[in-house]
Amino acid sequence: MADFVLARFMGPVSSRVFAARQPSIPLEKPHIVDRLLCNFPALTAGCGENRHSLAIGQSCQGFRFVFPVVATSRKLEDQKMFHFLRLVSILAVTSCAGTTYERNALPTQNTKNNLERISQFDDGPQGVNAVTWVNPESVAISESLDHELSSTGLRSPIHGLTFLVKDNIDVAGAATTAGSAALARAVPPDDADVVAQLREAGAILLGKTNMSELALSYGRLGYSATGGLTRNPYDPRRNASGSSSGAAAAVAAGFADFALGTDTAGSIRGPAAVTGLVGMKPTHDLISLDGIIPLSPSLDVVGPIASTVRLTGLVLVEMMQPSPLQERIRNVLRQNSKVQPAESKSIGVVKPIPAGHPDVEQAVSKAITALAKSGVRIVEIDLPETRQSLWPTLDLIIDAEFGPALNHYLKSVADGPANLEMLIELSAKDGQINPARLEALRKVASTKNGPADKKVRQQLIDRLDALFAQHGLDAIVFPTIACPASPVYDAPDDRYTCDMADPYTMSYLANASSFPEITLPVGVTRHGLPIGMSFFGQAFSEDKLIELGLALERVIDPIPAPILSSANPN
Repeated sequence: MADFVLARFMGPVSSRVFAARQPSIPLEKPHIVDRLLCNFPALTAGCGENRHSLAIGQSCQGFRFVFPVVATSRKLEDQKMFHFLRLVSILAVTSCAGTTYERNALPTQNTKNNLERISQFDDGPQGVNAVTWVNPESVAISESLDHELSSTGLRSPIHGLTFLVKDNIDVAGAATTAGSAALARAVPPDDADVVAQLREAGAILLGKTNMSELALSYGRLGYSATGGLTRNPYDPRRNASGSSSGAAAAVAAGFADFALGTDTAGSIRGPAAVTGLVGMKPTHDLISLDGIIPLSPSLDVVGPIASTVRLTGLVLVEMMQPSPLQERIRNVLRQNSKVQPAESKSIGVVKPIPAGHPDVEQAVSKAITALAKSGVRIVEIDLPETRQSLWPTLDLIIDAEFGPALNHYLKSVADGPANLEMLIELSAKDGQINPARLEALRKVASTKNGPADKKVRQQLIDRLDALFAQHGLDAIVFPTIACPASPVYDAPDDRYTCDMADPYTMSYLANASSFPEITLPVGVTRHGLPIGMSFFGQAFSEDKLIELGLALERVIDPIPAPILSSANPN
């Protein structure tokens, strides 16, 4: 058997970038997958008792590959082979959309592989516990998309890819619980706008994922009454942040190609960062929120979590309505199909780096140095002092908006509580809700807040816009979270250290200002936990953030993929 070693480029599992090192292809370091596949005429690989083969054409216009793999084996070698073959399937769709290639029932096989992995690795005491509902129609849908692909071609670059959605996002025929037992029978009449758009683009909805209950964690990151506790695929003793915990953990575990999360105060970026993924918090109002249980309408956004910047950008494009920004993002993704420098870009760096752990500071510093060596201009900056006190502002806004917004949403669903007060009553009766979350709900219900003061937010926007203009910045960079993933709430871990009272402080900037932010992995801690770094930009600058993310992926080393323990050994 060939000496087969996999190295991941910037993140874990299902669609992450891998390079194969064999005697016939000596690689000193992982290559970008586009270059790997387009430069080498052929590649074969095999591992474990069952040999799997993969043949790659001479260019992205000539894919031919065999994909007869269902990777639920618990063997380390077979898990790695699964990751590699899944990557190639995704690359064939996302990088070579519109070209001619032959394959064996990619959408159907992809869907079945995901479902097998969910069955094998999600449930049980050692499971990730990320998926709360599986779409019973997913295989039938994938078979239809297979037929469509052979008869009429791709609908979009994400045709045949699988996705999961956070359980505060509506799916017709399935309850939208947001983790609340009170909403266990609250079935919406139709899909959320973003779900409908992704389905129309040919993506396959696999199911829904766990989350911090009603999108706020209150000390129990990734816990809900309906779903229990989601664990970090890298270490089950650590959480997957919140509140889009299940969405990120599922993608990291290889359960789907991408997922949708929501973000009101860091809830896409935090989970993505601690699970080694890319997460995009878009500009507020860029993506429709119709069909999503609200937390704070003036802060809420919905966005993609995926394994590469490219896939994240492709999904974002399909979530958007036609606009000049949508076309700019498409152009960035087209241009970056070939390796290009980012010499014309400028980024602001906060010094000292706002990290609460030495490994985080070191990884982010190394990534910034790599960008500088690639030609990106680095400018040291000072951020507005108000960044240190943004959480109280966000908290007041959430308290003012949550009750009325939730009551409005509840009018659209059948068999759910009529209002917030009834939801609180049912949650208390069920008894599984996080006690601190229940107390917060009662506080909101008993406090009649007026409209939130927007003055602080507008001042922040003005100061940030002035800062970007003063230094000619395309983005500002900082650690997404100041510290690694923290221990799960019910099992302390004495290895955890964090020299910052609130490690999520920097993430509040994007929500308070409504600006976009993308996080991507830049390293791991001494204990093997992912570290994320963010590019933060001005309103509607997602194209610049994606371009910088693509540039960073090219110049930094990969992080190892998580190796999961089987939840179902039989």
